[in-house]
Amino acid sequence: MYVEVRPHEHGLASQLLEPLAIATRYVPNLARREIHERGIPDCQGFVVLITDPDLPGFGDAGRDPTASYGVADQVERLLEFLAALGLDRVHLGGNSMGGFIAAECAARHPQRVASLWLLDAAGTAAAHDTPMLHHYEASGEMPLLLRSTADVGALFKAIAAKPLFLPYSVKTVLARRAVSDYPLHARIMAQLFHQSSPLESRFKTIAAPALIVWGTEDKVLNPRGASALHALLPNSRVVLMSGVGHVPMLEAPRNTAEEYLRFRAAATPLLA
Repeated sequence: MYVEVRPHEHGLASQLLEPLAIATRYVPNLARREIHERGIPDCQGFVVLITDPDLPGFGDAGRDPTASYGVADQVERLLEFLAALGLDRVHLGGNSMGGFIAAECAARHPQRVASLWLLDAAGTAAAHDTPMLHHYEASGEMPLLLRSTADVGALFKAIAAKPLFLPYSVKTVLARRAVSDYPLHARIMAQLFHQSSPLESRFKTIAAPALIVWGTEDKVLNPRGASALHALLPNSRVVLMSGVGHVPMLEAPRNTAEEYLRFRAAATPLLA
């Protein structure tokens, strides 16, 4: 998903016009509804424009069952996408797997990444230390991988601390899509956790300025991952969101957006 944050005519300084690209595996239409219905477009003088595509293998992106979906592969696809848009340097963000990809991109290609926005990001040993992921390693089963449409309730309970409002019809569509994607998503998950080693085992530091956001009630990835990322990213700030689970941008969209805009405004002199 490609996101560009632009100031209104009377908004903040023009330095904030640099584009923000977000790597995510979660449903772009749901994020779009949350942003527009909750008034985020006018938050502190910004308009948020969202277009596709999503990460390969998810959302509206292509699904090649023969391709490799490791983190390094997804980084290269992301760079190809940005190049096609004519973007040499972006502010890069991601949630969960997308956060892993964003941080990996900043570590491998620092000249391409102006700053990072990491929301409950995978990619560190500390983050992966949860009962859910230990069970996955032992059994290959987890709530994020749906074998049956009846499992969609468990999926949303796993990712959110409190129920997310979703009409029955939307849940049904999402469940059917997730079930049809099960073989590919199971393969992608295996590549993520078994073939992509933790960031701290391969990189001493990542120089990009970063905002690290984590829900204190995240059951998918351990909130201790925030401290692990902070140690790896010396120019970073950590925000722990009380009562929020794995998807802050859906559970607390206004607070999440406001924290990011404060980060960008404060970092602007450093990034100019």
